[in-house]
Amino acid sequence: MQDGQGGNAKELLGYAVSGPSVLTATGWGETILNGAHDARISSLYAAGVSGVVGTGFASLSLSGVEAGWLVIYVGGTDPSKTGSLYNVSITAVPEPGAALLFGLGLAGLALRRRDGSKG
Repeated sequence: MQDGQGGNAKELLGYAVSGPSVLTATGWGETILNGAHDARISSLYAAGVSGVVGTGFASLSLSGVEAGWLVIYVGGTDPSKTGSLYNVSITAVPEPGAALLFGLGLAGLALRRRDGSKG
């Protein structure tokens, strides 16, 4: 999808495939390999991509994802598995910096409340 053939997609961030690799050129001009792969061409949309695959499952994790519209393609490389069911879950995890700022804000409120009760 890096060559602009993926519609209006700006960048493929990564993919995870537990099925067989496809070593012939696909419609996007790329091969598809078994495993979890970081396919970014820049760090503009995500800071990191990782994942794991096993028999019958594939998991992909993106970190530091920029806010905006994202498209998730779900499919497979094994034509004998047509009609398979997929389970997709998306979890937003706060960045450590955001959690630290939130914690400092709570501590500041607690200190302010404590100081206000001395008066």
